[in-house]
Amino acid sequence: MKHKGLLIAAILFFSIHPFANLKSEDKSQDSFIIWSHSDIQPKENSHLTNFPLAVDDIAANFDYIDIAITAGDIVEKKNSADLYKSYLETRKKIKTGGWFEIAGNHESKDIETYKKIINPHLHYSVKAGNILLLFMSNSEKGQQTVIPDKIFEWWENKVISNQDKIIITVTHASLNNSGLLQSKMGLKRQFIKDSKRFEEVLKKYKVDLWISGHSHFPGYLPYTDYKNETLGGTVFIDNGAIRKDFMAGIESRLLYFQPGTDSLIIKHRDHADGKFSDSHEKKYILSKAFHYSKGDKIIIDEKAD
Repeated sequence: MKHKGLLIAAILFFSIHPFANLKSEDKSQDSFIIWSHSDIQPKENSHLTNFPLAVDDIAANFDYIDIAITAGDIVEKKNSADLYKSYLETRKKIKTGGWFEIAGNHESKDIETYKKIINPHLHYSVKAGNILLLFMSNSEKGQQTVIPDKIFEWWENKVISNQDKIIITVTHASLNNSGLLQSKMGLKRQFIKDSKRFEEVLKKYKVDLWISGHSHFPGYLPYTDYKNETLGGTVFIDNGAIRKDFMAGIESRLLYFQPGTDSLIIKHRDHADGKFSDSHEKKYILSKAFHYSKGDKIIIDEKAD
């Protein structure tokens, strides 16, 4: 397949850097930490596979995660009610201020089961200090993420009316012109259908971060996070996958916000090794300083459907 051929070529071209040990500052409670991951999807419905290992790694090395995000594809197959319940039980090991999910293309195969067990709301917003997170699930069956016009309009109105905040959008797939690796490779099924609607808004209004999954690309490849100046300077972040795939680890991203500053640090973590890849750590400057106190509540701002 073209996809696999390009992936192997990229792997051969870009060297894999050694992982560094966990640093003491990674346990610092001065940072506001978002653990962002996706694509758990065990190949069989009998049990979770790599997700428990990732949870054990985070639980052992972090006293507290401020926000945990699962950006779609918890499961792979239909009839996954028991797997959803196991997922919810497994995640209890982590102390967090809030855990938020969206449905990916695999959840959309049986969306009613997802809504019944995981989250009845397919789009909603969450506030943490002056951060506003906008979550949008896959709304139709199929590989490509479909976001209906009414949900796009909800997102657009949220973006326009909250320009005083640090806005983070979470979807399963990314935008057509995100600049992430799948965008550069032209992999249509990796994009949100009718991405241009969103891209035109980004050119006019600030969205600091856009988090997505779906690609399963390992973090040692290029363009797994990318600041896109043509789309308003939005930083696009590809989570990689919790599921261990061909030539890829059990991966996720940790986002470090420093209260009182406009600094964001993105770290890549391999949970099988229990280590960060320092060579892929990135620092970005946000549109404004982050304001949050540890006593502040993380709240669901709007349950939209």
